[in-house]
Amino acid sequence: ENGSWITFSSRKVKEIVDQLSLAFLNEGIQAADKVAIISNNCPEWNFVDLALQQIGAISVPMYPTITSEDYEYIFDHASVKMIFVGDQMIYDKAKLVAGERSIVSFDSIEGVTRFNDFLEKGANSDLMDLEKSKAAVKPDDLFTIIYTSGTTGRPKGVMLTHHNVLSNVLQVGKIFTPQKLNPDDAKVIF
Repeated sequence: ENGSWITFSSRKVKEIVDQLSLAFLNEGIQAADKVAIISNNCPEWNFVDLALQQIGAISVPMYPTITSEDYEYIFDHASVKMIFVGDQMIYDKAKLVAGERSIVSFDSIEGVTRFNDFLEKGANSDLMDLEKSKAAVKPDDLFTIIYTSGTTGRPKGVMLTHHNVLSNVLQVGKIFTPQKLNPDDAKVIF
């Protein structure tokens, strides 16, 4: 950010993700609702994805480089309820076809809800509401719908459950040794 790296401790990530999950709940996003994420790599992208996982909502990550027409197709096909965008260029393309869906931006865009403002909607909320949502998430619940780039026709959605993703994490975890992990990072479980 402004030429400097910004770091987040595991504890800070958990605080942000919990507050963001509560913001989603306060905005009426619930289990099985779909939320699009259209951005280049950034911490906020991960925060949104993790927050959605906790409440059983479904992330729909999308390529920032596809056309407005592809955005529209995916928004409609996946029944997306809310959209997160990275910057002005992505916002301009998404806004053309967003309809009544609300849009939140990671960058500051005039007239658009900014990520930090959306995050504040979860401040001072009851963590017990989040715990109830987390407890309701089941392994076979849909986790994400990842759409192909659409090079051979319309983009196709690949549906992955929490179990699908967790099984990959567990397999990769077998190749890491405890010496390679920072003990402080291993203490925080999402």
